[in-house]
Amino acid sequence: MDGLIIKEPYATWILKGEKTIELRGSNTNKRGTIAIIKSGTSNVYGIVDIVDSFEIETVAQYNKLRERHCVGAERKDIRYKRVWAWVLEKPVLFEEPVHYTPKIGQQIWVKDALKDEGKEEELNNENNINN
Repeated sequence: MDGLIIKEPYATWILKGEKTIELRGSNTNKRGTIAIIKSGTSNVYGIVDIVDSFEIETVAQYNKLRERHCVGAERKDIRYKRVWAWVLEKPVLFEEPVHYTPKIGQQIWVKDALKDEGKEEELNNENNINN
């Protein structure tokens, strides 16, 4: 299972189900369960499903979705030329974080973030997760 590196407090808000849209500067075709990694750590703190991705095309749409993306900045202050909403569902916050071995150059996605500890197979069995 791949992991997405996210800054705090957004990572925690996602895993608590308070933030259901992640804003990014590009689209994603990835769907299914991903691991959530807090930026600056080598730990997976939980999992969430990416179920959709769409472009936020207007300031009105950005503002309407503010409660879901939890970003306080105005649209004009977001550094992305185009803003994409990655829609998230079914967050699971782990009781204890799971360590992974980081690889050089991984800044957004971490390939096989839960493979080292065998946690992915355990989660798949417990939650009947299919990627």
